[in-house]
Amino acid sequence: MNIRQKAIGLALLGLLVGGTSCKDFLDVTPANSVEDRRMFGNPENAEASVYGCYGALSSANYLGLRYPLFADLAADNLTQTGTFASFNEIDLASIQPSNTETTGMWGTIYAGINTCNNVIERVEATPGLSDALKKQYVAEAKALRGFHYFNLVRYWGGVPLVLKSTKVDEPISSLSIPRSTVEEVYNQVQADFDAAELDLPLTSDPSRLNKWSVRGLKARLALYRKQWATAADLCDQILANPSYGLVPNYRDLFEGGFTKESLWEVDFTQTNSSQFAFFMFPSPFGRGEVAATGATANLATASTNGTSYENRTTDKRYAATLSVGFQLNGTTVKGNTVVKYDDPGNGDDNYIVIRLGEIILTAAEAKAELGGARLNEALAHMNDIRVRAGLAPRTLATTNAQATLLSQIERERRLELALEGHRWFDLKRRDRVQAVLGTLVPNLAQNRDRELWPIPARELTNNSKLVQNNGY
Repeated sequence: MNIRQKAIGLALLGLLVGGTSCKDFLDVTPANSVEDRRMFGNPENAEASVYGCYGALSSANYLGLRYPLFADLAADNLTQTGTFASFNEIDLASIQPSNTETTGMWGTIYAGINTCNNVIERVEATPGLSDALKKQYVAEAKALRGFHYFNLVRYWGGVPLVLKSTKVDEPISSLSIPRSTVEEVYNQVQADFDAAELDLPLTSDPSRLNKWSVRGLKARLALYRKQWATAADLCDQILANPSYGLVPNYRDLFEGGFTKESLWEVDFTQTNSSQFAFFMFPSPFGRGEVAATGATANLATASTNGTSYENRTTDKRYAATLSVGFQLNGTTVKGNTVVKYDDPGNGDDNYIVIRLGEIILTAAEAKAELGGARLNEALAHMNDIRVRAGLAPRTLATTNAQATLLSQIERERRLELALEGHRWFDLKRRDRVQAVLGTLVPNLAQNRDRELWPIPARELTNNSKLVQNNGY
């Protein structure tokens, strides 16, 4: 049984279903109510409440579709081919504060945070639950809360830090929380990850967090904060663990799930399905709301920004990621179709949150930034990814070696992690949005403020202390 199925029912009552804004948080079950005591009244219900913390992840408003998909749609990997005006706003960097997609995502993430806060505050009072499990459950909730805030800050910048569960008997004024700065949010994410790592197990159900997956998230966070030595050290720890390794065949990463390369992924089934393939496959198999951009589909040839697949036949990632026309059930599927998620009917393609391929490229980038003798280590990491893809290893450039290597690593990240929800964030954190997207997306060239999304209008109405991002 997957996490979502276990979460349905008791653990989700009043926590995930209705929470979509600060005001809506008032509708959750109050502390010390009969329902609250039921949720933490015995070890079984306490565990169900922890599963509930994972429940928000599989929402189509979050990792079930929109959060990772929009990171490629806002960049140069995907383009809108359907009719949703809200998707078109994201594609063209013309997002309005009333955008239903971004509003829904914000609400879903904060609902997930509220669920985590509830477990952090109350699970330790569960009768009959061992001290070890109490610590583990709090650790899982803190790790997930940190993950949620990390995802909020990457799209919106500074956001309100809500660190206690909200209750029905609280006045709405108590929920009017101003935005924290980006650095303050990052500090909270770091604190949650650090605290979680101490009490998480070394191994776990592959769809639940453990020490290694949190170390991977900490390495990602360090990369965003330009803490190169920290990122490199965390990656080295993970790479030294023989439990993880690159799968020889890149396509196998996306067939069946939970490979040796996966540190953490969201488990989807036919009854708890993702919507990636449905939104990416054209009619009659899916909605066809998005497709690969022409530049992405033509990555076998040189493109204007130099991020091409070197050889469409040799590079194993191409056929595992894209198709420009293929047969499915006797019908020709036309267009630049994403096939990394290839089951539009059942939607049971897992979403890999973090995997060893990303860790290797994080190690490569961090060590390349450190420079000096670390350049050779960085090169070796990048070549591990290239060789698995079927490409020849590179050598260090004789001039401008560091800058050249960093450019090559950026290129490999785009190819290796294509359509997994990284491209927009990679361009932002390396201050490359203008150089790569400025001519493609005029709204970005005219207004750099558009690199942050607008705070949803509904949240501004409900929270008088919120201030809108510049440019909206």
